[in-house]
Amino acid sequence: MRAAVFEPVAVGRSAAEEPARTAGDPAPTPDPSQTSADLLRRIRELAAEPSVDHVTDQHVVSKVILKRFAATESPHEGLIYPFSLKYPLARHRPFLGPGGCGKMPNFVAYASASVERLWHQTENRLHDALTAVDEGKLFESDAHVATIKDAIALHLARSIATRIVHYRLWIKLAATSRMRWLTEWRPLLEDAFYKKKGIYAAGNQTLLPFP
Repeated sequence: MRAAVFEPVAVGRSAAEEPARTAGDPAPTPDPSQTSADLLRRIRELAAEPSVDHVTDQHVVSKVILKRFAATESPHEGLIYPFSLKYPLARHRPFLGPGGCGKMPNFVAYASASVERLWHQTENRLHDALTAVDEGKLFESDAHVATIKDAIALHLARSIATRIVHYRLWIKLAATSRMRWLTEWRPLLEDAFYKKKGIYAAGNQTLLPFP
């Protein structure tokens, strides 16, 4: 059996590819798709996604890549022996196909169907791109290069390590935001509380659970 070690790879232009800037040059214009207004608009669009489309078991490693680590000989040809890094001493499951490995329940809990569609758009192109890598012809096709970059970016964003970072940042951001709502933004919160409840907030314990 073959084993694999995956390391995150940075995606983007190198410093050599970035245009030179001097002190007098204006700052680069951010991508409009990354503005907070666009992000909020996208969140509202995804809010309408029906919960019945939720995908529970979500791959964090593409099945196209998993197939490359499957057994190549009978009786387990095409199968993978799953191994849990979290519970290395536990009894492991028998051989599974790529569809049964490299998954995490509810990795994306919100609008998961939209994430699955994006994942499959790249996964459907990945086989041909990896074949080009095997043949040493990757850089002969801009489309294949773009697919490999997309695959790296998606696997980095959809990795357990990234989820841990996201969770830690969320806890820190929530605590910071809560403090700002009780201090510098407090008049706005008290005004919203009064408009909704018709009474004045008695104190922090009343405002904290609002709305």
